[in-house]
Amino acid sequence: MNFFIPALEVGDDDGFTTENDIFGRAKTGEALTNLVSTVTDPLVIAIDGQWGSGKSVFLKMWAGELRKKDIPVIYFDAFENDYLDDAFMAIAGEIIALAQEKNDDTLKTKEVFINAAKKTLPIFLRSAAKIAVKAATLGVLEAADFKPDATAANDSATEASNAFDKYIGERLTQTKAEKATIQQFKEALSELPKFLSQSNSQEENSKPLVIIIDELDRCRPNFALEILERMKHFFSVPNVHFVMGVHMEQLCNSVKFAYGTDTDALTYLQKFINLSLELEKFNSGYEHSNLKKYIFYLQNKLHINRTSALNSDQCVDFIIYISEINNYSFRDVEKILFTLKLHINYKNFHWSGYTKIIAGICILKIKYPELYQKAKSNKLDYNDLKDIFYSKNDREYESYIAQWQDCTDRATNPEIDKKYKELLFGHHGLDRFGIVPAICKEMFESFNVKIN
Repeated sequence: MNFFIPALEVGDDDGFTTENDIFGRAKTGEALTNLVSTVTDPLVIAIDGQWGSGKSVFLKMWAGELRKKDIPVIYFDAFENDYLDDAFMAIAGEIIALAQEKNDDTLKTKEVFINAAKKTLPIFLRSAAKIAVKAATLGVLEAADFKPDATAANDSATEASNAFDKYIGERLTQTKAEKATIQQFKEALSELPKFLSQSNSQEENSKPLVIIIDELDRCRPNFALEILERMKHFFSVPNVHFVMGVHMEQLCNSVKFAYGTDTDALTYLQKFINLSLELEKFNSGYEHSNLKKYIFYLQNKLHINRTSALNSDQCVDFIIYISEINNYSFRDVEKILFTLKLHINYKNFHWSGYTKIIAGICILKIKYPELYQKAKSNKLDYNDLKDIFYSKNDREYESYIAQWQDCTDRATNPEIDKKYKELLFGHHGLDRFGIVPAICKEMFESFNVKIN
């Protein structure tokens, strides 16, 4: 019996297996493969989806399919590498590592590329030196350095001026050489893809190098934008494509963090990104939505099974209903299902008839903590729930929500009062409005677990 949600393991060469591809995204991967295989112009493609939408799993499976077709591919987790000093070193290092794995037929090409990368690297070191010079000479002086002695003041000013003049002079003479170095690097990179596939046939030589940049939206804003800028200025060559896993809204926030809240972030990003593909949660023409498929998957992996005390299928059905009408993320439903698992499998309780109340409390606890606080203190009113639990387009709405309406609608209704007095004969001192607080207390308040 699993307590935590097991991580989905995707091997380097697995591809879109039946077990892992629970959303049926293999066709999307095939279309993406056709695109990068037939376009020689450098592409930057954004796979857009909010955090928890399955981008990483999709990209890892797609990378496996590329490897099966002998298309050289690099999977780079930007979030795990944003401690590095410069994005150029990070990406160039990954390309060199891939080249080192190949056979000796590529030895000359590898050496040319590695040497070109080494020559390009000092450009970034000089950029760092520029910052150091500015800090050391243009105003960043300790208070103790300012002496009343006029000679000392003049000496400091002269030293700063000389250092700045020297730096400007060096930059003017280095600019032409740097441009030549960058061009040599790009030429070496453009020659590399055709040597990275295993076959030497003419057809195989035309295959691109695909660099997958994942988790870009979770990086430090400056590092994320640095990756985009390095991609455009240094790695934009024929047959080298970048495919990024990113939440565009969050990446826009990174742009605004770096350049100011008034920046037109989307226009800025369009300078770098050629195409954007949104990973939709719903597949038209399929019996179940992707969200529903994922909830069923979690129910199976977490072993949330029907027990003698509770019909867990009814709990899961309610969670599916509410999750779909509110468009929850996959990460949201993970937390909700984990909460359900925790409290129905590890608690003794006497509320087997209140499946939709139990499932609804799990949702409130994760998504609407302020409403959960009202629920456990018997201050929750049905009007608080209408925006969350109500779907205008669903005829089954009343059957799903009736239990919650009975237990939270404060309007006087003698029929409902009589019904619940009969149902609650074993729970002394309760009326229908006491059911939700009682379930909160017995099932959810005896212990708390932080859900990341």
